Amino acid sequence: MSDSPTTPETPEPEAVESEALEPESRDAGNPEPDVSESDAPPVGASAARAPRAPRAPGRARRAALLGLRVVAGAVASGAAVVTVLVVGLAPLPSIGVTPLAVTVTPQPADQVRVCSGSLVRFGDASGGDADTPRRVGSPDLAVTPVDGSVALTRLEAGDAGGGEGAPTVLTLPAGSSVPPAGVQTQIVLDPGLTGLAMTACSEPSSTNWLVGGSTTTGRTTLLLLANPGDVDAQVSLDIWGESGAVAAAGARGIVVAAGTQRVLSLAGFAPDLTAPVVRVTSRGGSVAAALQTSVVRGITDGGVDVVGPSAAPGLDLVVPGVRILGSGAVANALAREGWDDAAAIVRLAVPGADPAKVRVTLVPDDPSVGSSFFELDVDAGATAEAPLDSGVETESGAAIPDGSYTVLIESDQPVVGGVRATAALEPPAGAEDEFGGPAAPASDLAWFPAAVPLGGDVETPTGTASGTLLALANPGEQPVTVTVRVDPGSTDGAGSVATSASSTASTGAGSTATTSQPGAGTTSPGAAGTNSGAASADAVVVAATGETRVDVPARGGVAVVVPAGAVVHVVGAEGLAVGLSAGSLGDGTARLAALALAPPRPLSAPVVVHP
Repeated sequence: MSDSPTTPETPEPEAVESEALEPESRDAGNPEPDVSESDAPPVGASAARAPRAPRAPGRARRAALLGLRVVAGAVASGAAVVTVLVVGLAPLPSIGVTPLAVTVTPQPADQVRVCSGSLVRFGDASGGDADTPRRVGSPDLAVTPVDGSVALTRLEAGDAGGGEGAPTVLTLPAGSSVPPAGVQTQIVLDPGLTGLAMTACSEPSSTNWLVGGSTTTGRTTLLLLANPGDVDAQVSLDIWGESGAVAAAGARGIVVAAGTQRVLSLAGFAPDLTAPVVRVTSRGGSVAAALQTSVVRGITDGGVDVVGPSAAPGLDLVVPGVRILGSGAVANALAREGWDDAAAIVRLAVPGADPAKVRVTLVPDDPSVGSSFFELDVDAGATAEAPLDSGVETESGAAIPDGSYTVLIESDQPVVGGVRATAALEPPAGAEDEFGGPAAPASDLAWFPAAVPLGGDVETPTGTASGTLLALANPGEQPVTVTVRVDPGSTDGAGSVATSASSTASTGAGSTATTSQPGAGTTSPGAAGTNSGAASADAVVVAATGETRVDVPARGGVAVVVPAGAVVHVVGAEGLAVGLSAGSLGDGTARLAALALAPPRPLSAPVVVHP
């Protein structure tokens, strides 16, 4: 037995490399070349080892396998890049939860209109109790449909109390195809309140725009707020004047209790305003809003009117059927002290933050008279007025002759607007005023609101005042043909209209006539940039009982004489602005009043509810 130590066998480097790079070479399917045990060197013979047989075939195989792995890795990497690109370009599904929503169609509601009731004054005839509003007289009320389906109730509570002359609520059951309509007419001869007032019964709303009135000396403007619902309304007032927005104390949080009417003096919020414009907004219950305005010059009454809502701010407004009556007497009266507000004017307001450049076009309904236009700038958050004849050139006499006119208002910023006109009658020769000077003419005033174009046919009573005109204004670029049908009123009580004799000419059903309004002027207006028409009488269409086809020109209007106490249907009125006016001169009096018809709001449109 040898004492020399045994040297452990060290694996060949090649074998180690083989194990590291070719683990699968030991698989049964790919055996390594067999090496015979007889070829192994004896134990301890480390100094002189026999050379091993060459292994070239095994190395070539390992090189080939390594190359295949590299190629496979490159192919896999390319496939991964392509996969990333495809996924990146392909639309991915959105991640999130779709909110729950339910489309609810409300049950149709009853249709409601509110008539403002009689004229109101603060204090009694002697001037006492000046803080208490009192009703003066009682208006005539004409209502359609005339079949008795409209229920009439009164608001018995409120600042001015109930009883005769209290506001009337018109209610038509849900499902009726024709909306209710009402026209309220009142002539009053009371110191400080003398004239004709005519207004439409309006639909309660959360927002009402009112253009009219004044709070300067001798001018009284009252705000009438009626809440016909079952929920109290919280009302806020925004008031603009010629110097800008008015910071009015107490103009927020005005409570109009359910079933009541509030009567508020506008001067209490904004005194000494020449040209106020008011926005009435309410939370809770909706309200019907109107302005009552009156003028007293010295001790001479200058007229009274109830002003209904005007169209919301817009870039294009239309005022139908502006009535000029007694223009010669008005022109003469303008030289008198305190009569500067008798001129026909347009009032505009810009409720937004940018000033507006506005173009006003005056289009006579008589096609033989030339139209006119003018432009004016209105400051942001302020009101402005301009004479309606600002675009007319004339050397003498009345710049705008008597007749009916369509006023088109175009602006580069949203505006609200309306038109005021005065009717006047010259006093008898030699009549004197209280100071021994020439007597002032009898006069009355009317505000013509901007009207919302209708969405379809319309039906309305004409009211009970004499000299009634139906105004059809077309702000579009294409002429429109409508059918005007006039039905006589009935006298069967509530839900009907009272019949009275017409004071206008009638030539039979379906006829057209040319007539003259009382006090028609003979001066033809010219216009900057327009043609001047020849002198002529005011041309109107006369519609008696029956049907009359009426052509309404593009960007113009037509005046249709209709009987008092009748019901008028206008078929094909989509896109037209429609109004009514009443006016007369005679017996030492002047009468003028107007209203605009408003389309009904949707009552049962589907609503999407998100729980």
